[in-house]
Amino acid sequence: MKISSLLFSSAAILVAGSAFAADLPAKKAAPAAAAAGCPAFGAGYFAIPGGETCIKIGGYVRSDNRYITYGGSTRPASAAYQLGYKFILGVDTMANSEFGNVHGRIGLYDSSLIPNATQTADTTAHTGGTVGTESAYLELGGFRAGFAPSIVDYDNAYNNSGLQYQPPGVSQLAYTSSLGGTTKLTLGAESTTWSDQNYNATTNGGTAGRPDLIASISSTMGDISLKAGAVSHEIAAGNGTGQGWAALGRADFTFGSFKLLTGAAFSNGAIAYVNNPSEYGSDATHNYGYSSSSQVPDSDANGNNLATASMETAAVEYAMGSNVAYAYAGSVSASQSTLSKSYSKSVYGVGYKYMIGKTFYVRPELYQYTEDKGSGPTSYTALYVRFRRDF
Repeated sequence: MKISSLLFSSAAILVAGSAFAADLPAKKAAPAAAAAGCPAFGAGYFAIPGGETCIKIGGYVRSDNRYITYGGSTRPASAAYQLGYKFILGVDTMANSEFGNVHGRIGLYDSSLIPNATQTADTTAHTGGTVGTESAYLELGGFRAGFAPSIVDYDNAYNNSGLQYQPPGVSQLAYTSSLGGTTKLTLGAESTTWSDQNYNATTNGGTAGRPDLIASISSTMGDISLKAGAVSHEIAAGNGTGQGWAALGRADFTFGSFKLLTGAAFSNGAIAYVNNPSEYGSDATHNYGYSSSSQVPDSDANGNNLATASMETAAVEYAMGSNVAYAYAGSVSASQSTLSKSYSKSVYGVGYKYMIGKTFYVRPELYQYTEDKGSGPTSYTALYVRFRRDF
């Protein structure tokens, strides 16, 4: 059969079929069921048909782009620029019960700044291109159980890295109660998996016998927001254990279009709560970030001679409509005398957050770093350009 004959025959069948269908009685499609909102649980929640549970889906996609100038040292083998990304996809569910609201959250994420390199900014071992757990917890009233941000994660209060990523999540059991007004008290226990820094000394590889015990209090008084926390941390040294602690605080002040954000922390044998030990895409070949020889342990191999660390940070924001200009300054230092380990870093930066739409913005940032890993200071400049879309 010729191709032309086949095409004409097919067209004739389609026309005949259409004519036959036109003679059939019309049947209207059932209207799509409208998703009912759940205003009692907040914006974005909608009811799941056939049940009493409400659900909300959200998250963001972000593009991270960085260029670093290396000052006064040999240029590393890796590229000075990195093109990366991060996304979070979260599902929240809410339902009523006789004991209060039941909240569940599952969050997934992936991030990468240097291709094919292990990332340790949000979790202790995450490789770009693989999906990790951002959160997985349940809440009933004031009780929380599961994997979530640390109780004393005060929005980068102890991740002095140039406003990059939050500290990693941690498994926890916690309870929050109201002390009246806006004042709340949280008591909890958290896993020490990520916060133990003794791994860098070969003789210090122990196992903690208890979780970290944490207390946190927060309050808002008009234009002032205050948060303070205390941590008790058992040091898992190779030949014994030690008892470390940390204290953290944050205070935010709003003056019209201006906002001042301040944070401080001090630790004795619990360094991770002052400065996140994880690196953001750095390794021993770079002259920025920790190297394997400069990490400071919480103690010596016997759990004695605890290391000390301190952190101070401040940022000023100025709102110009929906856009925000800001300046940032911070410093962190840590030392352990018997192992001759020390580390210090200072950061100064400026940035501008420009809203392209209600949920889409671009944020250029410029930071100046000075680091000393125990062998003298090194300075470098980092330029970031970030794009983010919330949904």
